[in-house]
Amino acid sequence: MVYTLFSMFNPLSLIRKNKRNKSFLAIDLGSSLIKISRFSFLPDNRLLLEDISTVNTPEGAVGLGVITDLDSTFEALKSSVSPYDNVIFGLSGESVFGFATTVKIKRPAYDEKISSGELNEIIKRIQELAFIEAGQIQLSKIGCGETDIEMVNSAVISSKIDGALVEDVVGKVGKHIEIGLFTSFAEKSVLSGLLELCKKLKINFTAASSQMYSLSKLLCANQKGTFNAVLIDFGGDKTDVGICYGGGIVATKTLDFGGTQLTKEIAAILDVALNEAEKKKVSYEEGTLGAEQIKEITSKVLNYWLAGIETVLENFEGIKVFPPKIFIFGGGGLTYDLMRVLKERSWYENFPFKFVPEVEIVSIEKLSDIIEDPNGFLKDLRNIVPVSLGLIGLEIFG
Repeated sequence: MVYTLFSMFNPLSLIRKNKRNKSFLAIDLGSSLIKISRFSFLPDNRLLLEDISTVNTPEGAVGLGVITDLDSTFEALKSSVSPYDNVIFGLSGESVFGFATTVKIKRPAYDEKISSGELNEIIKRIQELAFIEAGQIQLSKIGCGETDIEMVNSAVISSKIDGALVEDVVGKVGKHIEIGLFTSFAEKSVLSGLLELCKKLKINFTAASSQMYSLSKLLCANQKGTFNAVLIDFGGDKTDVGICYGGGIVATKTLDFGGTQLTKEIAAILDVALNEAEKKKVSYEEGTLGAEQIKEITSKVLNYWLAGIETVLENFEGIKVFPPKIFIFGGGGLTYDLMRVLKERSWYENFPFKFVPEVEIVSIEKLSDIIEDPNGFLKDLRNIVPVSLGLIGLEIFG
């Protein structure tokens, strides 16, 4: 059972139990498109997906999930939001990273029932350990200087009492308690940029969340039984990879390679402008352009992409066995070609998979118990990432 105890960077302290706001926005800042989802709450504790709108990201305004041109981003968004809107931002790419930390503790009063207070104290201690580890990871990235990071998500992903898995330790007795905690972190400079954007737009910064974390919650809600999978989010300028075990995300990493690389390759080989190359790529993805040359370029570029994915998987530490399923999604397109490349090659033989991994395009079919989608936005798989951020709203205001 995965549940969140302490979560989300929340600088304005907007979490108010039993004082639920009627609606909120979830914003996915992509390098080519910014997607804005509007949610409201239904009386039965479900979400109503009211609308999804998109605006073109100004050139160079967002890179690898980070705002690089505040003024241009403001200009792009100012007509799509209203003053005092409550907003949840998705973090992806190099702007966020996460991992699992597991701690086993011997309880002195093992014959007493575990209280929520005792669990909270254990989790606080694990979070402190995770923060230290995150600082070391960040230091290894930048090589020198101070690491200034903030925790943005934290959720219990596994619980054991005396070696036995349990859904919830509270109310149970035992000598040894083992808690696995996923935490994600972002640089404070990234979060400060989002705060500045909110000030300019006169909207409320409700939270920032790892998109891999929100995606894992959405997919877990859509699956029956225990959810174990590799998640691959193929975006515009990067690919995010997450590992899910036991229904929770345990690690995330990013490959700086996305759909724009293919656009650039098409433009270079066919000697056309980038906007024309993008049109050809989209037409090919939609099946309206069957040019053999585009297919050859796509295959070559995606083979480079797969080599990068292999490197990312090699760098996941502590994963003894990879999950048996791979889910593909994202706004970068080419999902069917990604599946073809992953299925055609025997790349998985270099990794600890027990079986040949099944590769699937994400299908969100049964979410009516969580999200009401009267306009059919979820039929477009490119909307899954911004919609997943709605579940963060449920965590905050629920």
